[in-house]
Amino acid sequence: MTADILCFPTRLTSGEERSPAPGDLAVGCFNRHAGLWMAWPVASVEQGRIVDVERPKGGVVFFGDVMDVRAVDLYFAGAHDPQLFANLRFKTFPSRDAAVDAFAGAAR
Repeated sequence: MTADILCFPTRLTSGEERSPAPGDLAVGCFNRHAGLWMAWPVASVEQGRIVDVERPKGGVVFFGDVMDVRAVDLYFAGAHDPQLFANLRFKTFPSRDAAVDAFAGAAR
């Protein structure tokens, strides 16, 4: 699997420490009532933590304003086919499992 779960405010703690970078995709729940998950492109990172994500129509928004930051899957751009990865930007998923499946299909 090419995702790591980030539990904020702590840093990523998988076997290989990797920090998010602009262009990676943060996938998290942005509508808890409907159970919708969305892939937001990382816009800025400070001290290994996502600060802002890109908005679908341009500009940026504070990461914590668009999703529950307690559990976020981070997908690294370099671990996926560039075209398939680009197609997943701003995509909405009906569940976390659906998002995991979509990114698994884009893995190199």
